[in-house]
Amino acid sequence: NITMAQLRSFCGNALELRGTGDKRLLAMSGAAHAALTLGQIKQINENFDAGIVSSPIPTIEKYGGGSCRCMLLEMH
Repeated sequence: NITMAQLRSFCGNALELRGTGDKRLLAMSGAAHAALTLGQIKQINENFDAGIVSSPIPTIEKYGGGSCRCMLLEMH
C-alpha cells in the first residue's frame, strides 16, 4: 500500500522488469524511490532479486505528467 503523498510522488508508477540473469527488479523514478519508507524499501528488496533501480527524471514527471512506467515498453 502507498499513501496519497507517495502516489503524487509517482510511487504507483513503478514497473517490474527482468534484468540480467532473469533477475526481477522494480524500476521507478528517483522521486518515487525517495518517497518510500525504509520498511517499504526493505519489503521490495526482499521480494525482488535485484531490488530497486531508480533514476531521477524530474522533467518527464513535471512536464510529461508521467513517470518511469510511462517511458518503458511492456512486452508480453
